Amino acid sequence: MEGCFCPEGTILFNTFSDTCVRDCGCTGPDGKPKQFGETWYSNCQKCTCNADTLSVQCEPVKYPAQEIVTCKKYGEVLVNETVDCCQINTCVAKPVCVHNNTEYTLGEFWSPPSDRCVKYECTKTNNQLIVVESKLKCPVFRPEDCVPGTEKTDANGCCTTCTLSSHCDVKNTTTYLEVNNCRSSVPVEISACGGSCGTSSMYSAEKNTLMHSCSCCQEMSTSERKVEMVCPDGKKIMQSYIYIDKCGCHDSECDKNNHLD
Repeated sequence: MEGCFCPEGTILFNTFSDTCVRDCGCTGPDGKPKQFGETWYSNCQKCTCNADTLSVQCEPVKYPAQEIVTCKKYGEVLVNETVDCCQINTCVAKPVCVHNNTEYTLGEFWSPPSDRCVKYECTKTNNQLIVVESKLKCPVFRPEDCVPGTEKTDANGCCTTCTLSSHCDVKNTTTYLEVNNCRSSVPVEISACGGSCGTSSMYSAEKNTLMHSCSCCQEMSTSERKVEMVCPDGKKIMQSYIYIDKCGCHDSECDKNNHLD
């Protein structure tokens, strides 16, 4: 356009622009002129500036029929996307863990009905959800060591425990007592406590730690006894010593460095 006039053989497209065209034609979606017979694509439609109707004629773009997609794997979901006006269906993984055809969310725990000692957790590693397996280890269980009728299974349904029978008793030996080079004139009965008490270590799901229970076999009652001692110079003296009359199991604090794991 030169000055306020279009070149010979052209006209001003409209009063809002300085574009000169050979004929009025059509207006495209961007507001610019389209010549008769010109074709363009807009909003997934094929449009043509029709010289017969002096207008824009549009029709939907025809694409090949898409294959029907069915997500058959557990943990997948169907996603529909539009790419260049074409609908594309794809199966993508959901943010879940899949185990034995069952979906689990992040942080979820579960155990198979057939083995309650096995525990699974849905965790995230390197931006991927994976199933992590762990197995609980139960303390040795001997029914013969239990108080009858006290057997029970823990809250997880994994380990069997019971109240242990006490096998803590007085153990006697006979020997000569020697003190400061003096020796008892006759053998004396020396007592000690020996046997097993209830000591265990078990996993607690509620506290997520190992719970320890300890008790030791020790004296419950004692008495003082005396015996005649003969010294090297022939002198005789009386010596007192402690005799254990009764033993039993006494609750104690477990040694943190030597407890059962």
